[in-house]
Amino acid sequence: MIKKKKYLSIFILFAFMFGLVPILPAIGADITQLVIEIDKTTIEENERISAEAYLVYTDGTRKRVTSAVAGHPISWQSQDSTIAEVDKSGYITGKSAGTTHVDAIYTTPDMSVYSDQIQITVTPINYIPYSVSYSPADGLLEPYEPIVMQFPVDVEITSDYYDLSGKNCGYKLYQDQDKTKVYLKLVLHPDYQPLFPDITQLPWSTINSRINYITDDFKDYIKPVGGKWEYPAGNLPGYNFKSKIEQSLTLLGTYPKNNSTLYNKNLMGNTGKALNSILAPDEGANIPLVFLFNKPLKAGDISKFRIESTSPIGGITGHWSNFATHFNNFASYIVMPQPIFNYAVYGYNLTDVTATMTLEPGAFEIVETGEHNTESYSTTYRINPSVAETPENSGLQVGSIYPNTPPLAPSGFTTGDLDVVWRLNIADNPITNNHIETSGILLQDHIIFGG
Repeated sequence: MIKKKKYLSIFILFAFMFGLVPILPAIGADITQLVIEIDKTTIEENERISAEAYLVYTDGTRKRVTSAVAGHPISWQSQDSTIAEVDKSGYITGKSAGTTHVDAIYTTPDMSVYSDQIQITVTPINYIPYSVSYSPADGLLEPYEPIVMQFPVDVEITSDYYDLSGKNCGYKLYQDQDKTKVYLKLVLHPDYQPLFPDITQLPWSTINSRINYITDDFKDYIKPVGGKWEYPAGNLPGYNFKSKIEQSLTLLGTYPKNNSTLYNKNLMGNTGKALNSILAPDEGANIPLVFLFNKPLKAGDISKFRIESTSPIGGITGHWSNFATHFNNFASYIVMPQPIFNYAVYGYNLTDVTATMTLEPGAFEIVETGEHNTESYSTTYRINPSVAETPENSGLQVGSIYPNTPPLAPSGFTTGDLDVVWRLNIADNPITNNHIETSGILLQDHIIFGG
């Protein structure tokens, strides 16, 4: 018997050494209790919530053992399943009004039993007949007039921004002292709002729009206080609206702002739509490029979206290869290009750069009229000045790792040789044919022209 114990102990030692047996925080004898945790104990009929079960050990550690489906020896039971049901994973569903108890029972391999209990109260759903009226009733709005939704009871806003997919804008929902009303106004998408902090509202278009067509668009945004909507049979009538005044086309703003300066931008960032710059527009490598207008627009001639940048080592002139995806597919108040690496727009040095982005006539279509823009709109900005322009930027690192001097042509090649070889090799490639004229990339001591 002693020899058997010796062999067994040696096996257990090696099992732990080589990971054959998992090391647990404790075993059955070290458990002190089983506890149930839940966010709330009062639910409505048909509401479903999850409960969690934990073993608590003498050393203070805990182990989640909620689900029998996951192999834990735990069982769940409701003392009255007509009031509340519970499944093998601890999900509790309210069935009818009343109060009952839910138990969790854990049985260890040595048949020790640990349990916990919670009280669950189920309340009946207070259904409130849904109805809403709108102001102005005829749907003809002043450009900045909010839509007023009038409800029969007090309501609460559970989410205050309704996104108009693909259009980079949406409805802002807000209330005043009268909680039976909800106001709607048109605003920029939250990703772009930080770029234009002074633009708190966009004007309505003269193009007809509609809300609550067939179903309640705001069922997850506006709820009655103390109840749930009971919708009528059939489709909702909806509300058609538009601006009764057609405004002249106006540029509301640009990012970067005209005559602004950007610091600490690097070669591998992107100019165009870039999430990290939108979330922190004055930091990071990326440079959002946005033209914001007072009307919904559609993509026009991309060759009219021009790029001009200059620096001590030369300049780049050309046009963007494409508009941002949303602008090709949806009407939008903002015009943006498809993102591209900074070095393709500003050159490889990225120090003491001055860039001008221009929407020339024909760059976009005005949706209200079907006509193209006849005026030019531009913004000029500086990037990484070698001498700080303001005292607060005096300690910032600017520029790139490359010297601020023009590149020298490599010896052994006559003028034009590289360009000729480049065109012969990729002349039939539709992507590379959209290069920016006169642009280039420096790879060690070779310059590759063509963008």
